[in-house]
Amino acid sequence: MKINFTFLIALIAIALGYITTPCEILPKAFASPINPSMQIHEKGVEQTNKDSECKAFITITNKAAGAANTMDLAVILRYINELKQDLLVLKVEDSQLKSLQERYLQFSGDMGEQLTKAKRDQAQGDYAAFQAASANLTATGSRGIDLEQELQQYCGKS
Repeated sequence: MKINFTFLIALIAIALGYITTPCEILPKAFASPINPSMQIHEKGVEQTNKDSECKAFITITNKAAGAANTMDLAVILRYINELKQDLLVLKVEDSQLKSLQERYLQFSGDMGEQLTKAKRDQAQGDYAAFQAASANLTATGSRGIDLEQELQQYCGKS
């Protein structure tokens, strides 16, 4: 069975594009990052902390958008690993953002493992395993899309 690797890698890149901006997948998937500007509300310091934490979180997830500019699994893996490292050092106090951070870390770990396996399968010419890995990447990518939508919704609240 012969697989079009360029097409498969493009699907992975598109799935990663969906992770950071799920509203439109082509061609504007990374053209309009989340707007991190938030209004300061009457809740004072608590809202300011949430706003600044949201801005920092969104900045980190927007950096992963570079994955859409390549079809090289190694480069995509680098973006995922950088996402994970940035999330590890992100300090958030807001309980909802802490929960999102933990789930994003789980997602980035899972995606990193799956990309590593797909890269290995591709290098070894194991087309059947590579095709199976792409299905797993798509499912994991869907989790990322859900997380990004949740982050947008929470940080966009007034």
